[in-house]
Amino acid sequence: MREMAALLNLGLAAFVTTSVAVRFVYPAPSLEGRSWWVLRTAPIPLAAIWRSKFTIGFVPLAVLAEVLVAVTNRFLGVPSGLTIVFMATLLLVVAAIVSLGIAFGAAHPRFDAVNPAQIATSFGAVLYMMLCLALIALVVAVEAWPVSRLFWHGVAPRPLGGVESALVGAAFGAVTLVTSAAFVAGRRAGLRYLAALEP
Repeated sequence: MREMAALLNLGLAAFVTTSVAVRFVYPAPSLEGRSWWVLRTAPIPLAAIWRSKFTIGFVPLAVLAEVLVAVTNRFLGVPSGLTIVFMATLLLVVAAIVSLGIAFGAAHPRFDAVNPAQIATSFGAVLYMMLCLALIALVVAVEAWPVSRLFWHGVAPRPLGGVESALVGAAFGAVTLVTSAAFVAGRRAGLRYLAALEP
């Protein structure tokens, strides 16, 4: 039960982070409003604008996710090694979530929204949330078996076999590859949609 709770805790922390991102990261391009033309005419590269939006969204969300998983894992009695694995995984997932949030926000802007909460309940926000949930589900599914092996390795200490070690490394490598691909795709799409943004 503790092993399952720890794995579900990873997914829950990522889900909470996604919920916050939908409210604060996704609306960011739309909140520029009529002032967007000022940024575009200023001698600032578009990549620098994207980078500033990413940093503003990533840092607080990463802190929130790391604190959530560290505190809850401590209460669950999860070994520190697994907690470190979860925290590293969450950093990758949060980076992908924020990158995708900027891309979807720029692809589905709502400059006419009176309240920022209206932006977070739009069709684009729903698509963004569904894609992030699919990414989280994939990450949790891929990490389920290696987390199980590492958990029982901590309970009953014995060295992992060569094949097991290779499979565990491959699983974590796959998670890194998937989240990195989502981050890169989000960045490219975000830059493209930001360039075409017209309030």
